[in-house]
Amino acid sequence: MYKKLGDYIVDQSNKVVIKDGEEIDIEPIVYDVLDYLISHCETYTSITDLHDNIWVNKIVSDSAVRRTIVKIRNLFGDSSADPLYLKSKARSGYKLICEITDYHPPEINLPSPEQSFIRSSKSFWILIILASILIFFIISNYVVQVPNLISEKKELSLQNIPIELNIYGQNSDPNLSMSGDLLTFSNKMEKHFSHTLFVVNLKTGTTTQISSINRDIIKPIWVEDDTAIIAMELTKESCHLIKITNPLDEAERKTESLHMCKSGQPNINYDSKNNRIIFSDNSEDYEPLSLFSFSLESHSIKKLTTPTKKGIGDYFSAISEHSEMLAYVRNEHGHNSINIENTILDTFIKKIELQEDVYNIFWDKHATLYVLVKGALLSYDKEGEFLSRTELPSEITDITSSGKLGEFIIFEHEPYKYILVEQNNPLIQLDQNLRIIAQSEKPITFTYASSEQDIFYTIEKDGLTHIYLLSGSVKENIYSSPNPIKLIGGSVHKKRLIFEEDSQYGIIDLENESMKYFNKINEVLSNLSISFDGQRLLYSKREFGVWNLYQYNLETQVETFITNNIVNGLDIGENILGQYDDNSLVILQKTRKEQVKLKDKFQITLNNNWHYIQGKIFYSSQIQDLIEIKSYDPLTKKHQKATMEQGSYNAKFDINVNAKSLIHLYRPIDQTEILLLKI
Repeated sequence: MYKKLGDYIVDQSNKVVIKDGEEIDIEPIVYDVLDYLISHCETYTSITDLHDNIWVNKIVSDSAVRRTIVKIRNLFGDSSADPLYLKSKARSGYKLICEITDYHPPEINLPSPEQSFIRSSKSFWILIILASILIFFIISNYVVQVPNLISEKKELSLQNIPIELNIYGQNSDPNLSMSGDLLTFSNKMEKHFSHTLFVVNLKTGTTTQISSINRDIIKPIWVEDDTAIIAMELTKESCHLIKITNPLDEAERKTESLHMCKSGQPNINYDSKNNRIIFSDNSEDYEPLSLFSFSLESHSIKKLTTPTKKGIGDYFSAISEHSEMLAYVRNEHGHNSINIENTILDTFIKKIELQEDVYNIFWDKHATLYVLVKGALLSYDKEGEFLSRTELPSEITDITSSGKLGEFIIFEHEPYKYILVEQNNPLIQLDQNLRIIAQSEKPITFTYASSEQDIFYTIEKDGLTHIYLLSGSVKENIYSSPNPIKLIGGSVHKKRLIFEEDSQYGIIDLENESMKYFNKINEVLSNLSISFDGQRLLYSKREFGVWNLYQYNLETQVETFITNNIVNGLDIGENILGQYDDNSLVILQKTRKEQVKLKDKFQITLNNNWHYIQGKIFYSSQIQDLIEIKSYDPLTKKHQKATMEQGSYNAKFDINVNAKSLIHLYRPIDQTEILLLKI
């Protein structure tokens, strides 16, 4: 199929662009973006659309996408200021504005039968010669192999690694330390744009977060006897090779920028013999990718020149353990190939043609090259000879060698669970470190209580609902029931915990180690909350079509009517903060039982809970999958808000006594398990 764009013809079958009868040299990725813009020419295409549809399973920065757009403009000789072909629009994206029509090449006149006979005779001998040349190359085994046509069925064994992987999202770029004990990788939380580095100790099972979620860092590799990590940090405008020394020691950990890159391609290797980094980059803007080396001793950079004259599409590369063999993936005109070279002899070994997209390549300690494609793992020896193709579960997202023959560490996508997360309050602290409290296949209820860090939560397991107390890193099961339990709230001072069990409300007194119910069976209470001093409960009842607010004294066990027309109440010391059913707020003065509306008639939409901490109202709102935490100061009338999460299960949260930390429930789509694969 052909499309005509002004003076240009796009041959979509052969993926080429033609002007004045001549093909124009164009990178495959540039053509792919152009073809996508042609097929979506009726609307604007955003950078996110291009990430999701062009760079599938590949990590590139927004600036790399924009550079591809610039290359398309250069192809047409177009200008962003006065475009004739490609127009950009803020917050919308890019759109082809030139006339796009179907194009039919002129028909070629066929020769007469006599001419055909003469030409066919000549063609016969030409074909014989060409066939002989082709057979010679096949026999010499210089280029051709199509391993994806050969499938070898092997028995696979997947084993769990006993680790506490307290993170969720898309895990990628696994890299094992020389000792084999430490696994580092990058993690991208669902719908976040940044990647965070983690290290898992495979012996102790502990997980350590190395970088903040506010930084975008990918492709970590261990260097210098596992004392440091080299990675690539992406920003909106550039990318940097960075070095993280003492990564497991938070007090001594340091990060330094080594080199500013241009391309932002996720491709880094460590040459331990020469203590240098090998990575992909452009030497000049808009040039094809090439491989470079960076010395960790002298900090000098050098472009690697080899017989293959590296260029377009060198996106993935891998260097063998003793820095002898180099393999890299090239994509030229839509065709993938793996090239193998001997770096010591500076000789080209072999080119392997592939018909599948490559997701990762790596060498093991036995100089075997492994290539991960969709649903399979290919293997080659160091001469490029094909060894095997092993079919893999489609859930496997990334893989690396474990250091032992036939063993691999894999990332496998697993069905999503409910995850209870604690994080810094984004309205107070910018550094958004996370820790996972618990994971479950069923919803978790939760609350802070007793101190700044103590957390109560429920887990359904083995037919029972268990209430756990997490104090720091110590977890204790304090109560179990065959009935579903929902936590309502907790007291900071009295160490009391309110819960709902089978339509009845109860309270656990941790100091006296007692539990009792305080409402009548089938009596429906709504929006329960406990006072800061732990002595009173506030709740609403719907009676005769009207919401009435009540107070229950836990010491005297006496229920008191407060007022009507209030659907929600919070004890804020000397007063009660109430909410009408139109979401407007009111201050109830306990001494006079007067209702005083907030002067600015502030209205909020609550998601089952709200909190009054240090003179501020904290609450949350949810629009589709975007959840924000908000605060309001009744005295200063100051509003604040920050994004808490995207894709959360709901907007329910709890906040600790100093308002610095909050917990909420999350149900992400992207969750990854680390397994040991034996072939």
